Amino acid sequence: MKIVDTLLFTTILLTVTGTTQAALVASADGMTIYDTDLQITWLANANLAATNTFGLAKNVDLGPIPGVNTFGESYILNDGRMTWGGAMHWIAAMNAANYLGFNDWRLPTSDVCGHDTLGTADCTNSEMGHLFYNELGGRAFAYLPAIGNSNYLLFNNIQIDFSGYYWTGTESFTYPTIAAFYFDFQFGTQADGFTKDNPMFAMAVRTGGIVDSIAPVLTVPGNITVNAASPSGAAVSYVVTATDNIDQHPTVSCAPASGSTFPVGTTIVSCMATDSSGNSAMASFNVIVKGATDQLVDLIAMVKSLNIKQGIENSLDAKLQNALDALKAASAGNMSTACSKLDAFINEVLAQSGTALSTAQANQLIIAANQVKASLGCLLGTACC
Repeated sequence: MKIVDTLLFTTILLTVTGTTQAALVASADGMTIYDTDLQITWLANANLAATNTFGLAKNVDLGPIPGVNTFGESYILNDGRMTWGGAMHWIAAMNAANYLGFNDWRLPTSDVCGHDTLGTADCTNSEMGHLFYNELGGRAFAYLPAIGNSNYLLFNNIQIDFSGYYWTGTESFTYPTIAAFYFDFQFGTQADGFTKDNPMFAMAVRTGGIVDSIAPVLTVPGNITVNAASPSGAAVSYVVTATDNIDQHPTVSCAPASGSTFPVGTTIVSCMATDSSGNSAMASFNVIVKGATDQLVDLIAMVKSLNIKQGIENSLDAKLQNALDALKAASAGNMSTACSKLDAFINEVLAQSGTALSTAQANQLIIAANQVKASLGCLLGTACC
């Protein structure tokens, strides 16, 4: 992430009477809005504190801030309103968290317009006044959601109906220790007539633009090993995810895709995650599909692990070895002998089920043998369960 002077984004332009062309640019996957006039970046969520206090507790006095005249208690309410001291704590916590990769967020600044009054309209030289009138198309004492231009839709949670008061970071010129400027999005006015212990909303802004240069974090599974379900291999599904510091929904693509039929052997799955700024990350993993030979080796090991009578174990092992030998000797596409040997193994398992073999052991062996038959393309005539 870095500050840049020029942003290569598609802009939304608005002609305002008495002003030059104003432009707001959605950036950082819509989480920030860049003002090309003032060259500042707003958070798109105009009431982020309602859902994110960056670890600060709500409804408690957060205490003083060294070197800052907070005046009264510093707190944040559940609905996102906060005293001026609470807003300063919130901004400090946001910067400590390096939110969106930056630690220079602040409250908007104000100018002398509205000084020592309870509300002056058409103050366009403050950052929020410029936003309200020049960028969003607001008019004094008019309902912004009804008259605002398309730029208004770039923001969310601008508080208007209940109370449109928003703190600025500029203290009162007359009473800086106890009061600060605010802007009212309900009426388009600003003033410094309220003391800092009043709860208001807060919007965060920073100087400069935001360009995302950090690649997504791509998470792929470890190597996947499955048994072939047919001579063609096996259909394998997997989950690959990606997160990004700004883009909430980075694009993920993999080849071969999840759910594809993977052939017998080892296949490399290559994945890429790309965020809305074009940053990408790549990762890979292996899908290993065991063919009939490997499955037979596993089945032989399974028989040996069951701790059954030696004579039964030897007989079953011999039949599997015969199937393995037939498989190795068979020419491609001629697996009938190996299939017959596996049928002989299954028949003996059925004969010993409930006696030398428990029913559970017999079912386990028959399922595995039928899996081998499926990988060879044999007819599956025997079901166990």
